Amino acid sequence: MGFKKTNLFIDMSNSVHRLIKTRISDIINENYKDIYKTMDSKQKSDLKNEIADKLDKDLIKHNLFSMIEKYIKLYNIKQENIFLCFDDNSSSSWRDVDEENSNYKNGRNKDLSKFVAYWLKYMEDSIKHTNYNQLKIKYLEADDIIRLLCKKFNNPEEKNVVVSSDADFIQLMKLDNTFIYHPFQKKEIKVSKEEAQTLFLTKVITGDISDNIPSILPNNLIVDIPVRKRTENGMVETLDKIDISNIQFGDKTVSGLLKEHNNNWEETLKRGREKMFKKQSKKEEYVKYSLKDLEGMLKKRFFENKRMVDFDEIPEQNINDFNKVFSEIKYKNFTDEQIYDFYQKEKLYKISEKYKDIYSQPSIG
Repeated sequence: MGFKKTNLFIDMSNSVHRLIKTRISDIINENYKDIYKTMDSKQKSDLKNEIADKLDKDLIKHNLFSMIEKYIKLYNIKQENIFLCFDDNSSSSWRDVDEENSNYKNGRNKDLSKFVAYWLKYMEDSIKHTNYNQLKIKYLEADDIIRLLCKKFNNPEEKNVVVSSDADFIQLMKLDNTFIYHPFQKKEIKVSKEEAQTLFLTKVITGDISDNIPSILPNNLIVDIPVRKRTENGMVETLDKIDISNIQFGDKTVSGLLKEHNNNWEETLKRGREKMFKKQSKKEEYVKYSLKDLEGMLKKRFFENKRMVDFDEIPEQNINDFNKVFSEIKYKNFTDEQIYDFYQKEKLYKISEKYKDIYSQPSIG
């Protein structure tokens, strides 16, 4: 497929966090590998924060800008074709504006948050001196902004490349002109539309611990039906009497949704059974559900999770906010000499040389 233009959308929140986390992990492996294994969670957290506080700031600056600049060469594009997208940490996500979903992403590790915030702010301020486009919008996360950019540039003549290690972006591969570049694997991820849909549905059903999204399968389940069977070791097997995979979602069953895309629902359900009945002997820890209640609960959880995961669930008001900000983007038109001067000022000498080479070349004609 031939494209006349390439647009690059970089998830800066993901990129900054991953860079700092990787640098700290490298230092731990080099200097603290043995003692780190013996530490409790608080000691590990304290060590990570101590290392983060001592990271070489010039090196981090260089790493961040080098990461972005390399895509110019990789995709043969200009700064103005690159969009750097940031979470708006001054406000809640639109997913978190109601009480029902108020725990969204609360399960994430709070370590390093102040260091990530520092470098995100530095990048936001620095980008103003370059021709990169910058987007940060109230109530929207960086990945929401990227989804809306992909929709805005959904043109068969333009290639959209999303730079992020966040697996949520795989659902965007249902768009013919959208590709994912994994910055740590250093390659484009190739996933079919069918596989992308399978991964999306699997996350909706099984949840995501890192985003504090629970599985739709309950942890504490005994299904209250007339026939209850016990094995010799006393394990209750009532779940075998109910085919959860046949519960209806719209005009299809969960099993049907996944089997359409060759996903192994039986294995997913088997893992769910094992989780639910792991400590079945302690009955008091479990809740009884009627079959009707179980179906209602699973449907409720399914659509709650879908709202958290599905980029197509972004509310109209937030889309309007995006469109307004996007319409106000102006080409900054910094010369190569001005960009060179900025990089020199920031002590990004190696990066700056590229721009010096460009602007110092003699004119032709």
